[in-house]
Amino acid sequence: MMRKGYVDTPVGQIHYREAGSGDPLLLLHQTAWSSIQFRNAMPEFDKRGLRAIAIDTPGYGMSDGFPTPPSISGYAAILSHVMDGLG
Repeated sequence: MMRKGYVDTPVGQIHYREAGSGDPLLLLHQTAWSSIQFRNAMPEFDKRGLRAIAIDTPGYGMSDGFPTPPSISGYAAILSHVMDGLG
């Protein structure tokens, strides 16, 4: 079963989808796409005992965007906040 939700971060809410339990596997979409890119693959990761987590990176999909132009280090920092928020 796929679950959807939001994690609060310093740049706003980040949307995610997750399926399964076990070791987490973070899935990052291509630029100009969203986590929906992984909707068909996530059940397969679940079958393999993984907790697949796909996020909409800031500014894409249903996530809030950065208030200023983003940097690679800014994206990395948000990933840390998302993973902490998801436990």
